[in-house]
Amino acid sequence: MRYLVAGIALFCAMVAPAVSQLPRIGSTVSNSVQAYFGIARRFGPMDSLRVVRTNGVRFIGMRNGLDVDTLAFTAEEIPTLERYLMYYEKLLASKTDAFINDSLMIRILGRVSPKRSFNPRVKPVSVRLFDGTIKTGIPLLASDDNLLLSDSLVFTPQTDLQSKAFTCISTGQIESLTGDVGSTSSNWYRVDGNVSLYRYAVDVTCPQRAYTNGAPPELIVCVKEPKDDLGPGTAFEIVHTRRMGWSFAGFGGFLSTRKEPTATVTTSGDGPSGSRLVFQPMTYSFGLDASIAIEPSFDVGLRATINAQPPTIDDLTLQNSLGMDEFLIQLLGTWQILAIDDVGLRKLGVTTTIGLGPSLLWYRTRTYLDTTNLTSTGNGLALDATWNLQVMYAVSQSIAVGIRGTATYQFGLSSSFDEITWKNNIGLDWSASFSMSEHSAVFLGAQIVASYTFP
Repeated sequence: MRYLVAGIALFCAMVAPAVSQLPRIGSTVSNSVQAYFGIARRFGPMDSLRVVRTNGVRFIGMRNGLDVDTLAFTAEEIPTLERYLMYYEKLLASKTDAFINDSLMIRILGRVSPKRSFNPRVKPVSVRLFDGTIKTGIPLLASDDNLLLSDSLVFTPQTDLQSKAFTCISTGQIESLTGDVGSTSSNWYRVDGNVSLYRYAVDVTCPQRAYTNGAPPELIVCVKEPKDDLGPGTAFEIVHTRRMGWSFAGFGGFLSTRKEPTATVTTSGDGPSGSRLVFQPMTYSFGLDASIAIEPSFDVGLRATINAQPPTIDDLTLQNSLGMDEFLIQLLGTWQILAIDDVGLRKLGVTTTIGLGPSLLWYRTRTYLDTTNLTSTGNGLALDATWNLQVMYAVSQSIAVGIRGTATYQFGLSSSFDEITWKNNIGLDWSASFSMSEHSAVFLGAQIVASYTFP
C-alpha cells in the first residue's frame, strides 16, 4: 500500500507541470485564445503556448513543435493573472479603465495586453436545419465544420460566456442559411450540408462574426480552429439556386410570318403554273410547357402548342389564300441565364429555350369562281425548331410572369389538299387543285408567359 501511494504521488508530480491550474485555460493555449487574452503578444504569431506552473507560471511559445520563447509570472503575480483571466470580459466592459486603475494589474500589463475582440455590431442570422428547426442568433465563430450562434438576438460576453448561452451547429446539419431573422425570411441561401455551399452562404449572410481577432476559450470547445475567411466557396447561382422540381408555364401571343410556304391553285382553264395563294401574315399561338430542372442552370421538358391563324380577313373579297392551324409537340432544353432563385431573393430571371419536335398542319385553302369564294382543306407534316428568350418576374415563391420573344423555323415534310369541283349551269365541271412547292416557313413573335413551380 505504501508503494502504491508513493507511485501515485510520483505520477502526480510528473503530470503536475502539464496542468495549468489557471482559470479558463488548460495546459496548452491555442493561437486564437492567446490572441483573445493578449498573452505574450510580443511573441508574435505562435502555433500555441504551453503552460507550466510550479512556484510561478511560465508560458512557453511553440512554433513547429519547438519551444522558441518563454514568458514568466512570479508566484506573487499569479493571483492577479488569475483575476485577469477569470474576469477578463467584465474588466473590458468596465466604464473606467479597470486595468490601469489597478496597481497590481499594471505590473503584468507588459506581458498581457487586453484588447476588445467582441464586435457588438454583428447582426443575427437564422439557420434552417434538415429537421425543419430554425435557430436564430448572433454568429460568434465559424469554421468549415461548425457555426457557433448565440442563443438569443443579443450576446453579452461577461454573462453569456459563463452561462454558455450559445449553440454549436455542425455544417452537416444545415439545410440553408439567411442573413435575416426567422422563418419568414425570403432570403435563404442553400447549404445542404455541403462545405463548399456553406462557405459562400456564410460569406454572404455573415461576412463578419462577433469574434474575429481571437476567441474566448469557452467557444473553442466547439470551433477549435475559427476562420476569418472560409475561402471562396462555390458560385452564387449554386448556393442561392432555384427550386429543383417540376414547373409548368402557360403562354399565349402572336407570331408574324417572315417566310411563307409557297402554294398555288390551278383551276379549269388556267395555264400550267396556276395562281399563287397568299399566306396569312398573323398567327395566334397558345400552349403549355412542362419542365424539370436537372441541374441548377438547365431544364428539360415538353411543350404542347396550338398555332391558329385567323380566318380570311374579308370573306367577301375574292381571293386565292392559304390559312393554317398547327398542333405541335416539342422536346425542350432550357438554359437559365439568370435563374429566379428558390424563394424570391432574385426576382428577375432570364432564360433561353430551344425546342424541337413534329407538328400536324391543318390547311384552309380558298379560291373563287366568278363572284363566289370556294374553300377546301388539306393537311401536312412538319418538323419545327423553336428558339425562345424570356424575361420572368417572380410574383411569389411559386408563381412568375413575364414576356417571351420567339422564333420558329418550320421545316415542311409533306402536304395533301382536297380539290374543289363545281358544276356550272350548263352541266360542265369546273375544278380547282392545290399544290405546295415550298413547305417551309419562318415565324417571329411575342408571348405572355405565366409559370408555376411546385414547392
